[in-house]
Amino acid sequence: MYGIVLAGWASGSPYPLLGGLRSAAQVISYEIAMGLSIIGVVLYAQSMATSGIVAAQAESGWYFYLLLPSFVIYIISMVGETNRAPFDLPEAESELVGGFHTEYSSMKFAMFFLAEYTNMVIVSAFATTLFLGGGMFPFFGPDAAINQAGGRCCGSSRRCASCCSASSGYAARSHGSATTSS
Repeated sequence: MYGIVLAGWASGSPYPLLGGLRSAAQVISYEIAMGLSIIGVVLYAQSMATSGIVAAQAESGWYFYLLLPSFVIYIISMVGETNRAPFDLPEAESELVGGFHTEYSSMKFAMFFLAEYTNMVIVSAFATTLFLGGGMFPFFGPDAAINQAGGRCCGSSRRCASCCSASSGYAARSHGSATTSS
């Protein structure tokens, strides 16, 4: 958000500054709704750690259907925050001014778009972690072989014997035991 306002201010023209303020207001408004939708996931999973949220989804089911209103609010906020249609108001195609990046061209303009597409990847990955089970494959239990690829620990002490090997060292560290592997 600071980058958008500073980019509009640094251009030296009043119109990109107004476009930057408009973009910042839009980002703030959608991030409030996005944060409120995340609160439902944290309360239901009883953990703020992403590994704990994924482990809780492995036990009770994916949150996109258990917390459908939160998922819909998150998806709408995600589209709005990344300035995709129909929420592309800061671009202002009907005006002569293209928003906060009006005075930028070439590599500076490309860096704005790189940051915008990077933001889309990040919020999509966050949606996958929060609502779509993270790296867990659908319709398979947490003990299925396909969900054990890579030797990841589930994060739950109840199922640790079935999905985490004691010799991995990760299971011992993550569950607080004193044993470590060499």
